[in-house]
Amino acid sequence: MKKKKAIISIAAGSSQQNLIHKIIKKGFSVIGVDRNPGAVGFKYCDECIIASTHDPDAIIEKLNSLISKLDLCGIITQSSGIPVITTAKIAKYFNLPYISPDLAENITDKAKLITMLNKYGISSPKIKVLSSKNRSISNIKFDPPFFVKPSICFKTHTAMKKIEDISFLPLAIEKALEASDNECVNIEQFINGIDIGSIDWVFNKKIIHVATIQEINSGEPYFYGLGWKAPISPKLEKIVSELQKQFISELNIDNSLVQTSMRYNGQKAYIIEVHLDLGGDGIPDILLPYCLNYDLLDNAIELSLGNPPQKPKKLPIPTYLRFLLESEVKNNIEYIHQNIKEKFDGIQVKFDGLISSMNNEKRIGAIIFQNPDMKEFNQLINEFEKWLRGAKK
Repeated sequence: MKKKKAIISIAAGSSQQNLIHKIIKKGFSVIGVDRNPGAVGFKYCDECIIASTHDPDAIIEKLNSLISKLDLCGIITQSSGIPVITTAKIAKYFNLPYISPDLAENITDKAKLITMLNKYGISSPKIKVLSSKNRSISNIKFDPPFFVKPSICFKTHTAMKKIEDISFLPLAIEKALEASDNECVNIEQFINGIDIGSIDWVFNKKIIHVATIQEINSGEPYFYGLGWKAPISPKLEKIVSELQKQFISELNIDNSLVQTSMRYNGQKAYIIEVHLDLGGDGIPDILLPYCLNYDLLDNAIELSLGNPPQKPKKLPIPTYLRFLLESEVKNNIEYIHQNIKEKFDGIQVKFDGLISSMNNEKRIGAIIFQNPDMKEFNQLINEFEKWLRGAKK
């Protein structure tokens, strides 16, 4: 009997449901992997592997028991951090298209990434790496302000903080260690500026550009993620593109999505971190479909099968995806949504990865704004943010 072709999804929770549905729609079986026996994606999977997404050996053992009836032809993860490394190791074992395990580990671990970029002379902040066994701050070779964050962390925008006074470093380090998945913490040179992201596929050594976007954050000291804006200026687009190409070429990256976060200080861009997974935060399921009518998940499935991803077929529509924080709306969420629709023609959106806690803050809603005229678009955003600050009071 001919074996049915199957794609492995590393993680099968609520954030992976759309991906699992798209794999099924393409006619493939899905092998879901999750440590939670009640993972909501399992009910759609043909095979369910209950195992930690941090444990490639256990997953490989269980996959070996399935190869007599299923043809393993691809593997994907829409989960950040260590699951990316797990995915790379499984892909190598079964000879599936994916980035190499060594690169996956060196890029996913922010301490190894920034240290490596410093070594190669690729624009990035200075860094001092501490661990649970070595917390000494006596030999930091750059001046404050510092930016402290976990080297690997599953939770978005958690335990990150700008530190002006070195006397406050120990407490920030302690908080970052509590959230770290590998018991390591980055103390980085703080770069003042705006946050920019470049989203690209790399297939057969060729870069296929998807989008360049600006991240909106709450500012100092925690920089909570508030959303995304696209497009950016042509001048900045060129600067970001050149740095992204240098990074991908220098590290010899292939067969992967590369989402690179940069900080631009008005003159120069610095690579801050890089994500190899499909991501969340509304980028694949809200921002890119609205802005570019682009399906990132569909293209990820094609890449997992060894096929080339496609570039967007249209120019971006100016789009602003704005998360609403609990502290901004308090108990007025319905009032806020109603007024956003009436005053600014904003569209309320929902997605599975939205509800997210960041330290003591929480996202509780999201809005999309669009306007084809860039000048009117920027004016609309400014008027909305001013109104929201007033509504908060």
